[in-house]
Amino acid sequence: MKQFYIILVALYLSVSTYSQSSVKGYKYIEKSEFDKAIEAFTKNLKDDSTNSVSHFGLALAFASEDNSNHDYFKAWDSFQRANKYFTKITPEEAEFMKQFFTGSDARKRNKTIRFNYDTEEKSIEEKLIKYVREENNVDIAEHFIAVYPNSKYYENVVHIRNHIKFRTAEKANTFEAYDDFIKKYPNAAQIPKAINACYALAFEIAKKENTIAAYSKFVREYPKADQYFEALRNRDQLAFNDATRKNTIESFESFIDTYPKALQIMNARNILRKLLYDKAKEVNTLEAYNDFIAKYPDGEYFVDIFNLKSNVLGKKMAERFEGAKDGIQWIKGFDFDDKDDEAGGIAVTPDGKTIIAGNRHKSDQEGTQSWLISVDNTGKVLWNKAFGTKTFNHANLMTMTSQGDLIVTGWTGAAKDTIARRSWIFKVGQNGNGLWEKNVEGNETKDFALTPDGEMYLSGYMFDDSLRIKTFLLKLNPDARKLWSRQYVKKGILNGITINTKNEIICTAGRWLWRLDRQGYLLWEKMLTPTDSIYAPRYVNNQLMLCGTRNTLPLISKMNETGNISNVFYLPTAPSGQIVTCIGMPNKRVLCLETAQNHVKIRILDEKGLEQKSLLIPDAKIAGQASVYCNTAGEIYLTFTSLNGQNQGDIGVMKLTL
Repeated sequence: MKQFYIILVALYLSVSTYSQSSVKGYKYIEKSEFDKAIEAFTKNLKDDSTNSVSHFGLALAFASEDNSNHDYFKAWDSFQRANKYFTKITPEEAEFMKQFFTGSDARKRNKTIRFNYDTEEKSIEEKLIKYVREENNVDIAEHFIAVYPNSKYYENVVHIRNHIKFRTAEKANTFEAYDDFIKKYPNAAQIPKAINACYALAFEIAKKENTIAAYSKFVREYPKADQYFEALRNRDQLAFNDATRKNTIESFESFIDTYPKALQIMNARNILRKLLYDKAKEVNTLEAYNDFIAKYPDGEYFVDIFNLKSNVLGKKMAERFEGAKDGIQWIKGFDFDDKDDEAGGIAVTPDGKTIIAGNRHKSDQEGTQSWLISVDNTGKVLWNKAFGTKTFNHANLMTMTSQGDLIVTGWTGAAKDTIARRSWIFKVGQNGNGLWEKNVEGNETKDFALTPDGEMYLSGYMFDDSLRIKTFLLKLNPDARKLWSRQYVKKGILNGITINTKNEIICTAGRWLWRLDRQGYLLWEKMLTPTDSIYAPRYVNNQLMLCGTRNTLPLISKMNETGNISNVFYLPTAPSGQIVTCIGMPNKRVLCLETAQNHVKIRILDEKGLEQKSLLIPDAKIAGQASVYCNTAGEIYLTFTSLNGQNQGDIGVMKLTL
């Protein structure tokens, strides 16, 4: 140290007079008399403001950790000026500084003044940034940012400033504080935290209010908030609770429309369905039932509503009936999607279930489907199913096999036009499950006969190559494989067939009668008078009967196995019609089913052909012979098409005793 002082004295004597104050300043630094050093350097700078050595001395004095009044900002400012005027250092000052650095730190002895300046610059800058960091004071950080925009620590200090400001906003924890922070420091790293804090505040306010409006406002204004989905759930739950409290159709319809993605939507739909179901039952009108079915075409209440609707529609049909209405045990009406429906055949199981084969329009596209409906012995629906893969699928007839399966026949096609049709047959179980279906020869099946061993006869018509309509007969084995077919030269439709105990076939087409053996070979044929038209042959109480008209009057007549006709019974009617089938009943009575353009009539005749009872169904039609069934107890089952004013039909089915 003594040697260092000697060096300083020597230097002091060698430098110019104006620089001697700087030398004194360095001497004061060595003595840790920093105030005097600062005073000396400041005095010298009054005479020469560009003196780098004095500025450097001030930087050392202000930066010394031994200086209780150290000021790292002033130290850094002084050094910047020392660096600015570095090139103005005189040779005498350079020698002085060299000796100063050598005396203060032996490691700096052989270093250039520039190197030693740079070393001190790094030291002072590190002290300054350490000070800014440790003070954690916003004013200090703001001062640094304002004064040193080019500092390599600028971004770091900006982050410090932002951190301090965000903590201040956090402490206040108000919208105003966070909003002020976000506006003033939009690029701050804490901006997401500030935004999330605003979200949290807004959500707490919504939760405290706990109303649909409050949560709706939150999800509308803060769609990116972490609490967004919780707010949605809370809002939806409140809305669902409100709808549940009101427990009205309107409240749940409003909930479903307003909150279609709510977690409670399935519960709401189930409750609404129950409310609509209860309302439909209470109102008990077709309109109410149609409205329910349109909204819920399947599901828990569909069968119940279907049954309730069938009751109302059936009663509405029965209001128009004339005659022995008191014999009706039950009557049901079936409508699909408020469109045109048409009845086909009917079958009754040994345990009293009734199965109806009808036809309905497809709900969402062009065309029709065969529609099978099963009801129990009270008319209550058990199941209903649609069949058919073509555009148009039409069932005319249905027969039950000895195994209890159902054979349904009719036609399918891409259009309603008769030329485009193909005869169609399919088989289903009593549970409605399809077993097989096939298109077979012919354009349409009009009658059907089933042998005890399961062989099937289908009669109807087909077009020849010249598009002339010809009577047609087809025989199939139990698997619907063709055994043989007959196309006859006579023009017309083979409407009716029946088989006797020998499995021989009796056929009727207008006034033409003929009988075939089981291989399809002709046994005999007969042409009736031009005024006769036979629709179908039927065995009634072991007697072959012919059903049709004579001179436009309905008739039935007996016929023996050789084709001789006897006991012709004329049935007076107004308006005129024809008998399409007849069935034997207990006590040798005969059920005759009559149809005309605008009515269906059931007639009960005694063994002498005298009418005992009748039931007239106005504005109705039937598909044909398979529309009626009578069991051994004399209970009658009938399916028909009830026509409404829009020229559309609904399917009717009833059980009655006459």
